[in-house]
Amino acid sequence: MLNSIKSVLLASLLVLSDMSVGRSESRNLSPTNTIGDILRHPAFSGYAPRVLPWDDRRYDEDMTLNGLQKLLPYHSAVDVQTVLGGLNRIIDDVAGGHQVFYDIYSDEEKRADPTKQNTGLFFFRGKPGAPFAIVSPGGGFAYVGSVHEGFRDARTAHYRDLGARYLLLSETTLRLPVLKDLKRMWMHRQVEGEHPQMAELRQCLRRATYPATIESLVRSMPINGIFTHSRTEGRSSARHVTECNPVFSAVMQMAIRGELDVDLANSLSPSTIVTRRNAAHA
Repeated sequence: MLNSIKSVLLASLLVLSDMSVGRSESRNLSPTNTIGDILRHPAFSGYAPRVLPWDDRRYDEDMTLNGLQKLLPYHSAVDVQTVLGGLNRIIDDVAGGHQVFYDIYSDEEKRADPTKQNTGLFFFRGKPGAPFAIVSPGGGFAYVGSVHEGFRDARTAHYRDLGARYLLLSETTLRLPVLKDLKRMWMHRQVEGEHPQMAELRQCLRRATYPATIESLVRSMPINGIFTHSRTEGRSSARHVTECNPVFSAVMQMAIRGELDVDLANSLSPSTIVTRRNAAHA
């Protein structure tokens, strides 16, 4: 008899344990929950950091979701209830047996290119065969505002009877290379007091044949080096300034002025293609 009672009690405990796990998996978040609750929530297992905006900083896990605005400095009007609606939609979908987060790249691809590490796809299901939206949220080129822009917009689109696919991409991968090149281009802009031969060099570039790579232009120009020396030293002590090529500077200046087009699809390099802009677009 005692053994039977023990068996019944043990079975009851197992059932209670299973029910507890289910509740934990589907437990919705509220404004009083913390960042740590998101990071440890079973529904976000394996991708919890992708839910939050920053890739390169530690979070205060004790901060409540009421303070979420602090994590999104380049966003305004962050509404906690709206954010929770998106997060809880993910939790509900996972509890319903649906996969929400999908990796885009394999582990091998991520090892080969670390910039692909923090990417993924959040899939908010809609009606089969319905149109879908791809939402790529911003973040001031510093973070990914998923919780404010992506999940909210995806949820709104879903309730308009559209299945919304939310694509999470690293802004560093998408935009920073182009911005860095534009900054580099601006650093080579024409300024007062430039070397008088720069004007001659730009004239030579106007007579060059295009399309051409930056490297081929450097090799073909009569002036392709800068030498400098201090006021107290003679010309014999002049050194070649290899980090600043006048042909590169002239190409950047002419691109800024609209005379040349520079391919910014990839980072600037000797193999970058330069073309002459049509007169109508100059």
